[in-house]
Amino acid sequence: MVQAVVRTLLKRTDAQLTCSLRRLREGLQRRQPDRRNPRRIVLTEPFDPFQGQRFPQDCDILVTVITQRLRVAAYAVCLRDEDLLLARWVSPDGVRRHWTLPGGGVEHSEDPFDAVVREVTEETGYETQVEQLLGVNSRTRNVERNDRDVVELHMLAIFYRARIVAGELRSETCGTTDLAQWTPMAQVSTLERSVVVDVGLELHRSAPPTGHVETIQTTGLLRH
Repeated sequence: MVQAVVRTLLKRTDAQLTCSLRRLREGLQRRQPDRRNPRRIVLTEPFDPFQGQRFPQDCDILVTVITQRLRVAAYAVCLRDEDLLLARWVSPDGVRRHWTLPGGGVEHSEDPFDAVVREVTEETGYETQVEQLLGVNSRTRNVERNDRDVVELHMLAIFYRARIVAGELRSETCGTTDLAQWTPMAQVSTLERSVVVDVGLELHRSAPPTGHVETIQTTGLLRH
């Protein structure tokens, strides 16, 4: 039946497509409807069910393969008087830049508590001592890789309050940031910055017992 449905939707019987029916069948069992485009099938698969084969131009259906990924990161809120420690993120191609809290991805088997200390040192040169767990923030975004595939990225961010105990300020080289600096709190809202900055500051300011704050939208100067 699946073969008949696929042939009807694709209006094709090509051997190069029918050889992928088993993998497509597995995906179709977990398909999600796209109400905006009823001819679109969304497969939440960690693999390409068509093994890199391209659909013909006259194909009558659009198949989107969504790869679901979880990224866990740890960030530090470091304050000195009325200044906040920030690092400037730079895209891999060097075109885009915005400010963020020092921190980053937790490596496999690494404790987030240790990860935030490591990341601050890598990005700013400072050695820090974690003082308090502020909270956890969860958000998702879709990243289109090409004309067909999408990565659904689930970002889980853990925020700590930390204080500087040693080291001297310096910028990271050959990393994901290219500049570190102390920024007056009054100027933070005027910067193009990651939403993690605002989430971290709100957790620090309100200190919710649940460790949770409402979602902050990425509008204006805010970036992911």
